[in-house]
Amino acid sequence: MSSDIYTSLSGARAAQYQMDIVAQNIANVSTVGYREQRVSFELKGAGEGVLGQSQADASGVTPNMADGAVRVDNDPNHFALQGEGFFVVDVGGEELLTRVGQFVVDAQGIMTTAQGNPVMASTGEIEIPNGETFTVTNEGLIIASESGEVGKFDIVMADDISPMGGGLWRANSGIRDADASVIQGALEGSNVDSMRAMVELIEASRYFEAYQKTMQTSDEMDAKLIQMGG
Repeated sequence: MSSDIYTSLSGARAAQYQMDIVAQNIANVSTVGYREQRVSFELKGAGEGVLGQSQADASGVTPNMADGAVRVDNDPNHFALQGEGFFVVDVGGEELLTRVGQFVVDAQGIMTTAQGNPVMASTGEIEIPNGETFTVTNEGLIIASESGEVGKFDIVMADDISPMGGGLWRANSGIRDADASVIQGALEGSNVDSMRAMVELIEASRYFEAYQKTMQTSDEMDAKLIQMGG
């Protein structure tokens, strides 16, 4: 078997991986707070040995942190972020990050996500006094109608984050305060550019088909060489 087939195989695997990630982006084009995933590629073994030693590798996926479009719905429990940063939520004792601002106030007055996970202020859980309404400033200050200020959204950022599913992220490095602007009565949409994603999906599928044809050609050449040798 010619060694060049391994180069083609690595390219096909990288193209398949990109198609999977782009398809995931397209599937979440309408998901609140979704962050587009971008695939990075790396060429390994360049310039080493004979033809076929170089291989393509999908080296990782990074989130696109650009803002999504703001959709106003006038629900006082909904919040959109614009700029760098995430809301902090307590999930089973672990503080995770999210841009999905579809919050609710439960029967005890605690602000939570739709899944019941408490949303965190800089001083702990956010509690709205019973029977009071509230407003939130662009800086994230939460002001109850009678009690006044009851907290401030904890909005943070980390340089290295990993997706946990359900719009949640885990910080893999130290977190820092962020200065994103909070918009009450609105939600942040997905930041996926659907037109660009469709173009990328078509391009990746064509790359995959080209690598398949290259592997088929290599296999046919091997078969002819065997016949000639026989």
